[in-house]
Amino acid sequence: MLEHADAIVSRYPKQVTFVGYRTGEIRPMTKADLEAVVTFANDLDPIDLLYLQINITERAVVETWAHNIETGRTFSVLVLEGDTVLAEATLLYNTTNWTRHFGEIRIQVAPRARRISLARLLAEEIEWFARQLKLRVLTAGMTLEQEAA
Repeated sequence: MLEHADAIVSRYPKQVTFVGYRTGEIRPMTKADLEAVVTFANDLDPIDLLYLQINITERAVVETWAHNIETGRTFSVLVLEGDTVLAEATLLYNTTNWTRHFGEIRIQVAPRARRISLARLLAEEIEWFARQLKLRVLTAGMTLEQEAA
């Protein structure tokens, strides 16, 4: 990810206006966001947590996630309203093997921040970064109930 650092620095932080005229910021996740991300995760509906591949309510798991960001194995962006995380999106990718052109998108939005187009905004940010990496295929999973997605 270091080779894309200039593009990231020039793009973020980005001020955004949500549906309903609320404002916030979108920027890459850093190690300094650990507590805010754990708080965000603990505010998610327990049913939502069942679909996650890792338990982001545990600080040690979020520390590993932050380490993967620092080492360039993962790219994550947050939507914040003040110091509160409203949503996060992560791009998982591997630059060292035959799947280096593939990426996986994961997006979580706090229940109180749904239906204001945050997932769409985050998907666009992840797509932008995937293009910087020259990825060719992005996958995302979702439940059947998420008709808008």
